[in-house]
Amino acid sequence: MKKILFSALAAMSLVACVQEQVMDVPTGGAIEFQGTFVENATRAAQTVTTANLEAFQVWGFVNAPSGVVFDETTVSKNGGVWSYNGTQYWAPDQHYYFAAVAPLSELWTLNTTEAGTTGPGVLSFTNNAATDLVYAEKHVQAAGAGQVNPAVALQFQHLLSKVKLTFTNSFGIANYMVALNGIQ
Repeated sequence: MKKILFSALAAMSLVACVQEQVMDVPTGGAIEFQGTFVENATRAAQTVTTANLEAFQVWGFVNAPSGVVFDETTVSKNGGVWSYNGTQYWAPDQHYYFAAVAPLSELWTLNTTEAGTTGPGVLSFTNNAATDLVYAEKHVQAAGAGQVNPAVALQFQHLLSKVKLTFTNSFGIANYMVALNGIQ
């Protein structure tokens, strides 16, 4: 009798541990990056071009459900394909905003807590007159449920590069000093 009772209790405990779990699978597909392009090259010593852009950092926001999709996520190119860790999925019919910066560098920082800013925040850059800085932003309306969303194509533009200014004066003396401050 004890053996039958013990066997029945063991079988019941196994049945009690079985659960059926249903997970919601996003229908909009994974967010991908393709067709990334860098506009005209600059005179910086380390110019970022479409050919040599190997990685960038991206921020992404969605309006509803409200939230951050990417937060300084590194997107890298491997064999011509852009990828990142922690796959994110499109929410159908939602509006997305993406912002990206390259190259990966300790010369720039992003302050996301500065009051009165929209988007990812305020970008601060220490110009060493050698490193280029490119930035891209893109607004995307996600497709409806069950439809395929195209990859996000970022078009980077040069923000900072080596700039040469030439001044001439009519004083006939060439040794005047000119100081430029607070250039924005």
